[in-house]
Amino acid sequence: MKSTRWYWAVAMAIWASVVIILLYLTTIKTLTEFDPKQQLVTQAASSSFDQDFKARMQQYAPQLNNTVVHFSQSQCNCNKAAEEHINSVKLLAQEHLMSNIVINEDSKDMLALIPSTPAVAVFDQDGELRYLGPYSAGYSCTIGNGIVESFISNMGKSVAVGAAVISQTKGCYCAVTALKS
Repeated sequence: MKSTRWYWAVAMAIWASVVIILLYLTTIKTLTEFDPKQQLVTQAASSSFDQDFKARMQQYAPQLNNTVVHFSQSQCNCNKAAEEHINSVKLLAQEHLMSNIVINEDSKDMLALIPSTPAVAVFDQDGELRYLGPYSAGYSCTIGNGIVESFISNMGKSVAVGAAVISQTKGCYCAVTALKS
Protein backbone atom coordinates (compact mmCIF):
# COMPACT_ATOMS: atom_id res chain seq x y z
CA MET A 1 0.00 0.00 0.00
CA LYS A 2 2.84 2.39 0.88
CA SER A 3 4.65 1.67 -2.37
CA THR A 4 1.49 2.45 -4.38
CA ARG A 5 1.06 5.82 -2.65
CA TRP A 6 4.73 6.60 -3.12
CA TYR A 7 4.46 5.64 -6.80
CA TRP A 8 1.47 7.97 -7.33
CA ALA A 9 3.17 10.80 -5.43
CA VAL A 10 6.26 10.52 -7.64
CA ALA A 11 4.14 10.23 -10.79
CA MET A 12 2.14 13.35 -9.84
CA ALA A 13 5.35 15.29 -9.06
CA ILE A 14 6.83 14.33 -12.43
CA TRP A 15 3.59 15.21 -14.22
CA ALA A 16 3.38 18.61 -12.46
CA SER A 17 7.02 19.33 -13.29
CA VAL A 18 6.50 18.53 -16.96
CA VAL A 19 3.39 20.73 -17.12
CA ILE A 20 5.20 23.64 -15.45
CA ILE A 21 8.20 23.31 -17.79
CA LEU A 22 5.95 23.18 -20.88
CA LEU A 23 3.99 26.22 -19.72
CA TYR A 24 7.24 28.08 -19.10
CA LEU A 25 8.63 27.20 -22.52
CA THR A 26 5.37 28.14 -24.25
CA THR A 27 5.24 31.48 -22.42
CA ILE A 28 8.87 32.32 -23.20
CA LYS A 29 8.18 31.82 -26.91
CA THR A 30 5.35 34.35 -26.82
CA LEU A 31 7.59 37.06 -25.36
CA THR A 32 8.94 39.12 -28.23
CA GLU A 33 10.47 42.56 -28.48
CA PHE A 34 8.13 45.37 -29.46
CA ASP A 35 10.82 47.02 -31.60
CA PRO A 36 13.24 44.19 -32.46
CA LYS A 37 15.06 46.10 -35.23
CA GLN A 38 15.28 49.32 -33.19
CA GLN A 39 13.44 51.24 -35.92
CA LEU A 40 11.06 53.12 -33.65
CA VAL A 41 13.68 53.93 -31.04
CA THR A 42 15.96 55.29 -33.77
CA GLN A 43 13.19 57.42 -35.31
CA ALA A 44 12.08 58.68 -31.87
CA ALA A 45 15.59 59.98 -31.20
CA SER A 46 14.98 62.69 -33.79
CA SER A 47 13.86 66.03 -32.35
CA SER A 48 11.19 66.23 -35.05
CA PHE A 49 9.75 62.74 -34.45
CA ASP A 50 6.60 63.90 -32.62
CA GLN A 51 5.70 66.36 -35.37
CA ASP A 52 6.63 63.96 -38.18
CA PHE A 53 4.49 61.21 -36.67
CA LYS A 54 1.61 63.63 -36.16
CA ALA A 55 1.85 64.83 -39.79
CA ARG A 56 1.73 61.24 -41.08
CA MET A 57 -1.22 60.49 -38.82
CA GLN A 58 -3.08 63.59 -40.02
CA GLN A 59 -3.07 62.20 -43.55
CA TYR A 60 -5.34 59.49 -42.17
CA ALA A 61 -7.16 61.41 -39.43
CA PRO A 62 -6.91 65.21 -39.79
CA GLN A 63 -8.36 65.88 -36.32
CA LEU A 64 -6.16 64.32 -33.64
CA ASN A 65 -7.13 66.45 -30.63
CA ASN A 66 -8.05 64.19 -27.69
CA THR A 67 -7.64 61.06 -29.77
CA VAL A 68 -6.44 57.55 -29.04
CA VAL A 69 -5.25 55.62 -32.11
CA HIS A 70 -5.30 51.83 -31.88
CA PHE A 71 -3.04 49.88 -34.27
CA SER A 72 -4.04 46.26 -34.89
CA GLN A 73 -3.72 43.29 -37.22
CA SER A 74 -6.60 40.83 -37.40
CA GLN A 75 -4.30 37.85 -37.96
CA CYS A 76 -2.21 38.69 -34.87
CA ASN A 77 -2.99 36.31 -32.01
CA CYS A 78 -1.67 38.90 -29.56
CA ASN A 79 -4.41 41.32 -30.66
CA LYS A 80 -6.94 38.61 -29.93
CA ALA A 81 -5.38 37.85 -26.55
CA ALA A 82 -5.38 41.55 -25.65
CA GLU A 83 -8.91 42.25 -26.88
CA GLU A 84 -10.38 42.76 -23.39
CA HIS A 85 -7.55 45.12 -22.45
CA ILE A 86 -7.84 47.06 -25.72
CA ASN A 87 -11.59 47.45 -25.17
CA SER A 88 -10.99 48.72 -21.63
CA VAL A 89 -8.56 51.32 -23.01
CA LYS A 90 -11.16 52.41 -25.57
CA LEU A 91 -13.73 52.77 -22.80
CA LEU A 92 -11.28 54.74 -20.63
CA ALA A 93 -10.64 57.08 -23.56
CA GLN A 94 -14.39 57.62 -24.01
CA GLU A 95 -14.75 58.32 -20.27
CA HIS A 96 -12.13 61.06 -20.71
CA LEU A 97 -14.03 62.45 -23.71
CA MET A 98 -11.44 61.23 -26.19
CA SER A 99 -12.07 59.76 -29.64
CA ASN A 100 -10.92 56.29 -30.65
CA ILE A 101 -9.56 55.51 -34.11
CA VAL A 102 -8.56 52.02 -35.24
CA ILE A 103 -5.86 51.51 -37.86
CA ASN A 104 -5.54 47.98 -39.21
CA GLU A 105 -4.08 46.15 -42.18
CA ASP A 106 -6.47 47.99 -44.51
CA SER A 107 -4.26 51.05 -43.88
CA LYS A 108 -0.85 49.51 -44.56
CA ASP A 109 0.92 52.85 -44.94
CA MET A 110 -0.27 53.96 -41.50
CA LEU A 111 0.34 50.59 -39.87
CA ALA A 112 3.91 50.80 -41.19
CA LEU A 113 4.55 53.63 -38.72
CA ILE A 114 4.99 51.14 -35.90
CA PRO A 115 7.10 47.99 -35.54
CA SER A 116 4.53 45.71 -33.87
CA THR A 117 0.93 45.35 -32.81
CA PRO A 118 -1.04 45.68 -30.66
CA ALA A 119 0.03 49.29 -30.26
CA VAL A 120 -1.52 52.61 -29.34
CA ALA A 121 -0.89 56.33 -29.76
CA VAL A 122 -2.38 59.04 -27.53
CA PHE A 123 -2.82 62.64 -28.65
CA ASP A 124 -3.66 65.40 -26.15
CA GLN A 125 -6.18 68.24 -26.32
CA ASP A 126 -3.83 70.22 -28.60
CA GLY A 127 -3.36 67.26 -30.94
CA GLU A 128 0.20 66.65 -29.73
CA LEU A 129 1.54 63.10 -29.45
CA ARG A 130 1.87 62.13 -25.78
CA TYR A 131 2.32 58.35 -25.94
CA LEU A 132 3.27 55.81 -28.57
CA GLY A 133 3.94 52.17 -27.87
CA PRO A 134 2.35 48.94 -26.70
CA TYR A 135 -0.69 48.71 -24.45
CA SER A 136 1.34 46.77 -21.90
CA ALA A 137 4.45 44.70 -21.40
CA GLY A 138 5.15 41.26 -20.05
CA TYR A 139 3.57 37.85 -20.29
CA SER A 140 0.03 39.03 -20.79
CA CYS A 141 -1.76 42.10 -22.06
CA THR A 142 -4.50 42.29 -19.50
CA ILE A 143 -6.49 44.92 -17.72
CA GLY A 144 -4.50 46.24 -14.80
CA ASN A 145 -0.99 45.84 -16.16
CA GLY A 146 -1.16 48.44 -18.91
CA ILE A 147 1.23 51.26 -19.71
CA VAL A 148 -1.09 53.54 -21.67
CA GLU A 149 -3.85 54.01 -19.08
CA SER A 150 -1.89 56.53 -17.01
CA PHE A 151 -1.34 58.71 -20.07
CA ILE A 152 -5.06 58.80 -20.80
CA SER A 153 -6.08 59.30 -17.16
CA ASN A 154 -3.60 62.13 -16.58
CA MET A 155 -4.29 63.96 -19.83
CA GLY A 156 -4.31 67.70 -19.17
CA LYS A 157 -3.11 67.35 -15.57
CA SER A 158 0.52 68.01 -16.33
CA VAL A 159 2.63 69.84 -18.87
CA ALA A 160 4.30 67.41 -21.22
CA VAL A 161 7.64 68.16 -22.83
CA GLY A 162 7.23 65.60 -25.57
CA ALA A 163 5.91 62.17 -26.29
CA ALA A 164 6.74 59.07 -24.33
CA VAL A 165 7.74 56.55 -26.97
CA ILE A 166 7.98 53.10 -25.43
CA SER A 167 9.76 50.63 -27.65
CA GLN A 168 12.23 48.77 -25.43
CA THR A 169 9.89 46.19 -23.96
CA LYS A 170 8.95 42.54 -24.37
CA GLY A 171 5.50 41.04 -24.46
CA CYS A 172 3.03 39.45 -26.81
CA TYR A 173 3.50 41.41 -30.05
CA CYS A 174 3.27 40.64 -33.77
CA ALA A 175 5.74 42.26 -36.15
CA VAL A 176 4.27 44.53 -38.81
CA THR A 177 7.10 43.87 -41.31
CA ALA A 178 5.08 41.29 -43.21
CA LEU A 179 2.51 43.94 -44.03
CA LYS A 180 4.86 46.71 -45.12
CA SER A 181 4.84 47.34 -48.83
